[in-house]
Amino acid sequence: MTISQDDYMIRTDTGDRPQLVYYQDCVEKPSRLIRFATRLGLKDKPMMDAVENAYAFVTGNYRQGDQVILLVRSYYGRQLDAAEMLAKHLHDGVRPGDLSKVQSKNVGDVPSGQIPIHCVAVW
Repeated sequence: MTISQDDYMIRTDTGDRPQLVYYQDCVEKPSRLIRFATRLGLKDKPMMDAVENAYAFVTGNYRQGDQVILLVRSYYGRQLDAAEMLAKHLHDGVRPGDLSKVQSKNVGDVPSGQIPIHCVAVW
């Protein structure tokens, strides 16, 4: 097993595919100004950056049949929010920040970029 400090990946050579792990550092609490702007409907930049980075990692490495597992520490409320937002984007097949796509209410309409989530674990 090799751990790379640069990109927070763990690669193992067992099985058909290496295990890849993405670690998201703490999502910093925004300043009062950012929280006020968020209430006005503007984006929470630290949160969006965290979600976009995790989304890029998952979508860049995902192959059909892979199992995506989201593991979140419950005592970090912002981590829970980021994991929820990431799960929604993966489920809907929509990139973070792309508001032009809305998931159809039709059960048969599955977005082409949709990535199934095998498990969400909170501890």
